[in-house]
Amino acid sequence: MARQIVGFQAAPVTVLEERLQHLETRVGLLAEALRMLARGLEGGPLAEPGESRASEAARQAHELLLSHEAHVPAEAHVPAEAHGSEQAEPGPNPG
Repeated sequence: MARQIVGFQAAPVTVLEERLQHLETRVGLLAEALRMLARGLEGGPLAEPGESRASEAARQAHELLLSHEAHVPAEAHVPAEAHGSEQAEPGPNPG
């Protein structure tokens, strides 16, 4: 079911294409980071005991994500409100 948001203005196609490209890049990086973690957690029959492989894979995955963050232009971090969409902010938990 589609909802209409009062005051919503459609973003230009170029903005949407840039956002899509950014999301595709992020998904690719996250997939690569997950592959690194999975390889680190896989223990073969000749693997030495200990967590050195897993911790090394976690470090590499973290460095991959951090290195990408350092190269992301500031425009890519613009909040969703600037693109004309509304998102509910999580409020304080009253309980």
